[in-house]
Amino acid sequence: MSIRPPRVGAMCLRWVSDEGPSDGISPTARDVGPREVARNRRITTTLIAGAASLTVAVSTLAGAGNAAAQGKGVEITAVDNKNCTATFTLTNYTNSTFYQPDWWFKQEANQDWINATGNVGDLTAPWRYVNGIPWPMARWVQREDGTKLFSQLAPGVAPAGGGVPYNSSAQPDGFVSTATVNLKTVTNPAPPAPSPEGTQTIYYRIKSGPQTADRRPTPQELVVTGCQSGSGSLDWGSLRF
Repeated sequence: MSIRPPRVGAMCLRWVSDEGPSDGISPTARDVGPREVARNRRITTTLIAGAASLTVAVSTLAGAGNAAAQGKGVEITAVDNKNCTATFTLTNYTNSTFYQPDWWFKQEANQDWINATGNVGDLTAPWRYVNGIPWPMARWVQREDGTKLFSQLAPGVAPAGGGVPYNSSAQPDGFVSTATVNLKTVTNPAPPAPSPEGTQTIYYRIKSGPQTADRRPTPQELVVTGCQSGSGSLDWGSLRF
């Protein structure tokens, strides 16, 4: 096959077919004049602009979906106060008061009990069965005055139940409750010995509450520091050496 040499001032466009012709030029390759080059550039520019607009639209929709996913259910966090206490913060976006966190020391962890979906037989404290919850629970997050941390409602928010439907985002700004726990004074059982550096590692979660999707059942870890006594020796809770 003979290929006509390009005209002066024209552009030669080289094509490679899917079948890979031996001469490297597809059967449809031809010379392209300046007018057609300009037209092709306009088409290409239009296609690129369209693709960019589509990308922006998709990104905008994805962002909207992420925003809608926020402000629902409950959230639980905890911080180390560096004096062997931990402060827990529960943010409730729902209209339920039945989300309640539990926690345990690292030495008390039992994966079968932590991941259980029902009754697993006899338990060792702090693990126990709670009325209305089929799986084991550890300690509640309890303040020094004996009150417990749970999902609370802002004034004027009607609680779910009694004809009021459950709403995952009844409080879109979240109602925040906090509780500080002294790891040295917990009971049933007494705390384990801290590390040589005076730290305790604890885990916490929210595995109770009316809606599975709104719980936070995956245990979160917190290292609490400052668990030595005032003299600098290690404080082993109820046991002191």
